[in-house]
Amino acid sequence: MSLKTILQHFSNAKLSAKSRRRRAATAFATEQLEDRALLTPVVLDLASGAGSSNPDHFAEHNGQLYFVTNITGEGNDLYTTDGSTMSPRVGDFTTISVPAGSTTQTEPLISAGDFLYFYGSRPGETGVFRFDPLAGAANSSQFIVDETVYSQIGDLTAFQDRVFFSASRLTVGMETGNELFSVGNNGTVTLVQDIYDGVDFAADPPVEFSSD
Repeated sequence: MSLKTILQHFSNAKLSAKSRRRRAATAFATEQLEDRALLTPVVLDLASGAGSSNPDHFAEHNGQLYFVTNITGEGNDLYTTDGSTMSPRVGDFTTISVPAGSTTQTEPLISAGDFLYFYGSRPGETGVFRFDPLAGAANSSQFIVDETVYSQIGDLTAFQDRVFFSASRLTVGMETGNELFSVGNNGTVTLVQDIYDGVDFAADPPVEFSSD
């Protein structure tokens, strides 16, 4: 074997050893990662300790989420949140029953125009109420559709800043069967259309409204 061949073989062996050391170093190298923080879930704890606020009846109104709570000893109250922080109580619903899963409407709280509308009852009054969230808790809910005047109120649906609903008007001389009514910011109930003329109930009264 020539001297040139021996030197070439020795050089190749040194390069091979260096490559193995480089690969080994690379395999066990560590990399410094940037600082990372774990996300903390947002929890709105309205009832201290293990107590429950029983949030229910959610509705979006002017970019805020409104909902009704029922805390033992406090009754029903209306609160609002932007999704991360709580605002003080905005409505005292203590004397008002807001039925859950009511057949009168698809959602217990309905946003239309400047108000939140809902079907409910309090001593001596049953029908449609509305609440102005901007007025604060000092402003009691307004009773606007009396079920003794408009019976069988149903299917409350928001459309173009008004709430539409089906009902039978019982006012003497203005009686209707089950027809389509609406109410808006001025609080006046309007007969949209007496589809089935007279006081008899229509064979197919208006139901299942949609604003789509």
